[in-house]
Amino acid sequence: MWLKAYLRLAGFSFWLMILFTLVAFAHTIFFTLSTGMPFHPDISLTGGVSLSFTVPREVDFSRLRAILPDVIIRESVTPQGVLYTLESRNDSQDAIQQAVSLITQLTGLSEDDISIQLTGASLGKSFYAQLLRALLIAFIAMSLTVFFLFRIPLPSVYVIYAAVADMLGTLFIINLLNLPVSAAGIAAFLMLLGYSVDTDILLTKKLLQRKEGSLDERLRSAFTTGILMSVTSIAAALAGLLIAKHPVLDQIFLIILIGLVLDILNTWSVNAILLYRYVRARGEKQ
Repeated sequence: MWLKAYLRLAGFSFWLMILFTLVAFAHTIFFTLSTGMPFHPDISLTGGVSLSFTVPREVDFSRLRAILPDVIIRESVTPQGVLYTLESRNDSQDAIQQAVSLITQLTGLSEDDISIQLTGASLGKSFYAQLLRALLIAFIAMSLTVFFLFRIPLPSVYVIYAAVADMLGTLFIINLLNLPVSAAGIAAFLMLLGYSVDTDILLTKKLLQRKEGSLDERLRSAFTTGILMSVTSIAAALAGLLIAKHPVLDQIFLIILIGLVLDILNTWSVNAILLYRYVRARGEKQ
């Protein structure tokens, strides 16, 4: 009874997740060709200036746009007040000094209360290239490890597909939300890669390499353990997102949270169905 209900539900969502991944892939290709990057980068990757300070109340910074037209204003609530982070690609000394002077007028802060971080354009691009290289190396290493672990091409491809689908889907949603990705965001994608592979390896090992119990029993055991792993990780990421209240941490937790939710769908709607059919095709009974 449990298996029939699960296979019916998973079979329905199977094609939805396949379609979603194809749309995410097409969007990523189009976005990259249009902008030169697969996401909206922040100044840590493109270069620019970041001004951070904390005030006890919200402030209207509309006048600041006359000085920094492209300024991005982020705010988060902390125990000390409202933490503002203002980012702009205009890193000229005159513009920065004018912006700092206006901020002190609007907030009553002194210049010493404002944290200024400058990132050169060449440094940002170099950092971006290094992070993408690290992500690519991590993915290749993961793929080789999966193939070495199972030594069966098709199930290994299923594991890699699920990890790629998680990352493409997360990137697609982040772009739809128009959220800029920082260096910390790319690091979050590296973490997500590890999270994604864990549940798929668990599923594949239980269905392929363990012989205790029937195929249906092993699938149920893998599902119970995998869902518990994902739910606890989602709870931790959600708690971090609600409590941290810092732009960098918010981005990390949000990327991981989106990816973990997609991982549940990709693992148990796509990978599990493909692997279940693969094992059945080899002649193993339920």
